Amino acid sequence: LGIISVIHKPEGRSQEKFFGTSNEFMLVYAKDKTRANFRKVLLSDAKKASFNLEDKKGKYKLRSFIRGEEFRKNKPHLFYPIYVSADLEDISLTAQEGYHEILPVNNGVERIWFVKPETFLERVRNDEITAEKNRKGEIRIFYKVREVEVFTTHWIDKKYNAITHGTKLLEKIIGRKGVSYPKSLYTVLDILKLTTDPGDIVLDFFAGSGTTGHAVLELNEQDGGNRHFILVEQLEAHAAVCKERLERVIAQKGVRDRDFLSCELMQYNQAYMDKIQAAQSPEALVALYQDIAENSFLNWYVNAETPQEAVGDFIAIDDLEAQKYLLVELLDKNQLYVNLSEIGDADFCVSEEDKALNKAFYGDSYCRANF
Repeated sequence: LGIISVIHKPEGRSQEKFFGTSNEFMLVYAKDKTRANFRKVLLSDAKKASFNLEDKKGKYKLRSFIRGEEFRKNKPHLFYPIYVSADLEDISLTAQEGYHEILPVNNGVERIWFVKPETFLERVRNDEITAEKNRKGEIRIFYKVREVEVFTTHWIDKKYNAITHGTKLLEKIIGRKGVSYPKSLYTVLDILKLTTDPGDIVLDFFAGSGTTGHAVLELNEQDGGNRHFILVEQLEAHAAVCKERLERVIAQKGVRDRDFLSCELMQYNQAYMDKIQAAQSPEALVALYQDIAENSFLNWYVNAETPQEAVGDFIAIDDLEAQKYLLVELLDKNQLYVNLSEIGDADFCVSEEDKALNKAFYGDSYCRANF
């Protein structure tokens, strides 16, 4: 749909040799472009403030119904009288007693109205035309301009500054430095304003510090929505910050704690990967070597009996990093975590509580995988 340039660091990165990067690019896609629409919202606070009137349809501002740049001689069919009652409540194209005749004349120059008579009457019926008196007591015709904004491909508002509304905001929430380079809360908030309805589910599979979840909570508070979010993060340090941030924001906003649930993938070979990285001595690695040979999933090209026979050769390597590399190579990376299809395998000891949670989350996918 578009490539948006977001000015997230107006002063530019000072450590760069040539141009100091001051923007990043947001690529916006639709699964089906013919069916895609943005919500009718305003992202600019200044523009939003200009819509200072409100009726049962929503907020609006008034604009003169006279098309000031056109002349009667060019489009005479758009020059016609409009009749307004003394109390300004009734607007018509029919002359009636006590009604004022209004023509599209501006400073003595004959102009034209914005639309033809039949369209004008339709707008009157839809309560989109109004009459007002100016300071001189002259009656003027206006049409209601509803909240609308052209969404440009450059986002330059200071609220998109990632230092002020990303890094520093995160530090304020958790009380210390957090994840590097979080997005501005308001960048993500405006994306959600454009693309989500109040009951939608928002998925962010690179959650980082949890800006998306925070933005969902913020938008729900603003418009009374009931959006949900699912966040996925691979790095443990980021996941911890994300969880802490959301818990603090939820507490601040008074959202029920039970509405927020954090889960981890159930480890299998990944547990051995972590132990390998943490090992500080050859003795610890030898013990791991034997445990891996007996209890882990080995790579398809590894003979299950060979590791047991080769323990002496493993000890003889006498290089901690080389030993770690060998152990990592033994492990089947497709079995780092317990697969959903194997949740019923007794060898993995998945609790009934965890099984119920997965069934609730995956629904039909769970059933197809396990029955």
